[in-house]
Amino acid sequence: MADCSDYSIDTVKRLVEQKKWEQVIDKCNEALLAIGEDMADPKYRFYRAKGNYETEDHTESLTDLRAILELEKSKISVTLRFDCLVMKAECLYSLEEYESCKQTVKTAFTQRSEPSLYQLINKCNAKLGLSGETAPVADVTQKKSFRHEWYQNDAIIVISILIKKVDKEDLTYQFKERHLLVDIKLPDNQSFVLNMELFGKILFTESRVTILPTKIEVRLKKATPGPWGKLERDKSSDTTSNIQSFCPDDPFIRQQDPQKFPTSSKTFKDWDKLAADVAKEEAEEKPEGDEALNKFFQQIYGKGSDEQKKAMMKSFQESGGTVLSTNWDEVAKDKVEMKPPDSMEFKKYDQ
Repeated sequence: MADCSDYSIDTVKRLVEQKKWEQVIDKCNEALLAIGEDMADPKYRFYRAKGNYETEDHTESLTDLRAILELEKSKISVTLRFDCLVMKAECLYSLEEYESCKQTVKTAFTQRSEPSLYQLINKCNAKLGLSGETAPVADVTQKKSFRHEWYQNDAIIVISILIKKVDKEDLTYQFKERHLLVDIKLPDNQSFVLNMELFGKILFTESRVTILPTKIEVRLKKATPGPWGKLERDKSSDTTSNIQSFCPDDPFIRQQDPQKFPTSSKTFKDWDKLAADVAKEEAEEKPEGDEALNKFFQQIYGKGSDEQKKAMMKSFQESGGTVLSTNWDEVAKDKVEMKPPDSMEFKKYDQ
């Protein structure tokens, strides 16, 4: 049996980065077969669609993209939905379905405006003999300003965007090593966009965005512990000089309380205390339903050894999801039998 890591999204992502499209398709097929298409992360179907698109099997790619877009909003992120719409539009263009491509682009415009969308709709218009027609500006949101603040400690940056009562369907965000994008759709065809090159590098897999009643909170995990001189990278100057200005050898820094770092505020606060509060808040979060179950599995799987992870994958798959064991010595011997709850009885299909 294949190691459980063979089915991980990270494995597929590495193959995507290497542009090994046939292997991307094969790995996604294996994962979807092992986990089940209804239970698997929709990203497997997205990456399989990407592989098929890159190998010019646009019809097969469309099948996966349409299946993802038909999922309930709670099962697919805003970012993934947007990416599916863009790839769907590109597939339709390649299949010469220009009107359908335009309609898909217009749907994507309701979530976010991208230069590539303008180019695609204009290419469709040219193919349809409508070269004088421009992209649908009525569908493009107008940007609006909102106040945002930030603070930091040695390990994290916390940005607060002071917008109240935002629905998760209206929020799109993206982390990169040194880049942050937050796009919030607002009423009256407006949006708020925070798009910046960051002062330092972040661990984007450990960063997150949280919707609170009175604001949006962005938490960025620093790749290298230590204070940042500012939030946004100054493109016109060398950031190395800014970093050096906060070197511990600087006598001004030695005179400050080491728990207090520069922020956008004119006053100083004890950010270590705030960081402790943040950590406490994360520990006290209580997800519900499927989210709670997924978090529980992630905690066990994330802390387990390679053998424990293999045991979890084998027991869960072979038992139809009724057994979850971390004892590889036990589950390696034989096939793990299905164990239904006490109040239920297992019967084969033909019984």
